[in-house]
Amino acid sequence: MRKLILSSVLLTCLLIMWGGVVRTTGSGLGCPDWPLCHGQIIPPFEKEVLIEYTHRLLASLIGILTIIICITVWCKKAWRAKLGKGCIAAFILLLVQALLGGVTVKSELHPYIVATHLGVAMIFLTIIFWMFLKSNDTPATRSPQKGYYSLAHGILILLFFQIVLGGLVAASNAGLVCPDFPLCGGRWVPVLQGLVALQFFHRVTAFVLLFALLVFSLGTWKRTLSKMILLLGFSQVLLGVANVLLGLPLWVRLSHLAVATALFLALLATLYELRPSHN
Repeated sequence: MRKLILSSVLLTCLLIMWGGVVRTTGSGLGCPDWPLCHGQIIPPFEKEVLIEYTHRLLASLIGILTIIICITVWCKKAWRAKLGKGCIAAFILLLVQALLGGVTVKSELHPYIVATHLGVAMIFLTIIFWMFLKSNDTPATRSPQKGYYSLAHGILILLFFQIVLGGLVAASNAGLVCPDFPLCGGRWVPVLQGLVALQFFHRVTAFVLLFALLVFSLGTWKRTLSKMILLLGFSQVLLGVANVLLGLPLWVRLSHLAVATALFLALLATLYELRPSHN
């Protein structure tokens, strides 16, 4: 069971990364129809088509794996008591995500639909990773620290919205509407309209998050994950700056998404350690 859930976590991370490849290469409409691709089960062997089709195959694999996990959980009373609710939530989100995939194509990659698609993927990742942590639950995995549980909760929620906002920036092609740094169009505070406002708020939220991560990490410095969280936080900001100064190269954009996902999981694991005994 633990290996199955871990496989689902890793595949979901890979799918989120591959979604970044789809966005950055402009391959979202490589398959202009849904659920088929160019009206076929096996599509033409063209670059953009194969990138989008691989994304769909990965999603299908995760769907099959999720169904296997849910069936296994519900067939065993001990697992059902521990992971049953998580399975129900994961399965519902799986259906929602499949529908959103179709809506994303039908809407011709509307930025808000694309960002919602990413947001649901992150919620699904949250649930299955929490299930994995819960499947390995021992007294050693709970180490409450008064005050920091709520702070970690707040940071995690803010990070979630920042990741979704980053997806919206990418889907809206707003990554370079502020082509300079630390200024934005030569101003500290630009005219907050349209895509400029979107990019500016993404920058401001990044520094608010970094400050919150610094406070949290210093307050929980004895934890190994806290050091990793702080390192990932600084790395994420540097990658964001590199995106602007280097003109959004593919490897930097994907690294930016990968570090954001790693930071999200590290915070989630820390939140699990800090949770009160009744939670």
